[in-house]
Amino acid sequence: MTKQWTLARFAAGLVLAWGGACGGGDDSAEDAAPVADGSPAGDAGSHDAAVVDCSGDHRESADSNNNPFASDNGSAEKTSLSLAAGGRGFWVCGQLDPAQATDQVADYDAYEFEVVGDEPVNLRIELVASDAGDSSLGLDLYRIDDGPPQQISSVPFRNGFALIAGIEADPGRYWVSAVAWPPVPPSPVGYAVLVSENQLSCPASEAMPIAEAGDGADSRGNDVVHIVLGDPPALTEADDAPEATGLTLEPDAVALLRGTSAAIPSDGDSYLDRDTYLVATGATSDELELRLTWPDDAGADLDFYLFAAGGPDKEYSVELGNLSGTRRDALMTLNVDPGQSYWLWVGALAPSEGTAATPVEVPYDVTLCPRAHVAPTPPR
Repeated sequence: MTKQWTLARFAAGLVLAWGGACGGGDDSAEDAAPVADGSPAGDAGSHDAAVVDCSGDHRESADSNNNPFASDNGSAEKTSLSLAAGGRGFWVCGQLDPAQATDQVADYDAYEFEVVGDEPVNLRIELVASDAGDSSLGLDLYRIDDGPPQQISSVPFRNGFALIAGIEADPGRYWVSAVAWPPVPPSPVGYAVLVSENQLSCPASEAMPIAEAGDGADSRGNDVVHIVLGDPPALTEADDAPEATGLTLEPDAVALLRGTSAAIPSDGDSYLDRDTYLVATGATSDELELRLTWPDDAGADLDFYLFAAGGPDKEYSVELGNLSGTRRDALMTLNVDPGQSYWLWVGALAPSEGTAATPVEVPYDVTLCPRAHVAPTPPR
């Protein structure tokens, strides 16, 4: 989390300098005009000489100033690339160079692209990279239309890849960024980023659902985690426990959890009923898609989170990009560790202070789709 907060401070500084740093150049007719989907970059050889020899659609060409959060008026590298629903994706290649290190990052490379057309695109963005030594890598996504940049997702590189998936991106301009966090790597780290339309989706489970059974007469038996929005999650003080589902999530074996968010008042946090389920990943499961569904007319807003079992301080759903509470049929796709135990937590958001809403009982399903991640192969 510390790294994400550091980057958030970068973004705050960028907001203050936004008007001067951009200078209105992004509003020119040339920049605003749609481009052919996935078209090769026209500026890949401009600015500096290309720093990485690859055959991607855009090669990094301005490593000395493509950090938009740098204090020396850096800006995202324009690629002239775009993505439309049903269109082909594109590759961006570059390197995280220790020569560009600042006090906060070992290097930060941002690239501007556009989502075009009349409908949103379900994004799948993957970062593959060479050995970074002890440095930590990450992948960011920002929307940059109409004012200061808005961070959509920021995920770590783990298990050999970084992944942002399942995010519906409306037409507009975006940054995708590769970052290396200290310690500074001893030599440049080559990377490639694939931006494409997400073709993977969680199918309906054909297995019998595993039903919630341990909530108790007071609907508090499986709460386990106390969440006040804006504060770090913590263990509840009550003697409760997660549902022992017995699930080991093997690749392509879809599972279904079925529970009920009870019509009870809040127990002192931001949620009403809270339900926690213990699950484990199989030895080769390192990608997990989760879908939370509940009736459209239920009159409630449900959120879900994924924690390391026994450790709510390790919150995978937020760290790996989930935007909780923003839509029905909530969806997240996460880069998880094989052979590990997790707490899957579901809660009904408490009404805002001052409202007279009455808690209601809401049935819900959580579909779990584990996969063995197949990293894309960059063009050579």
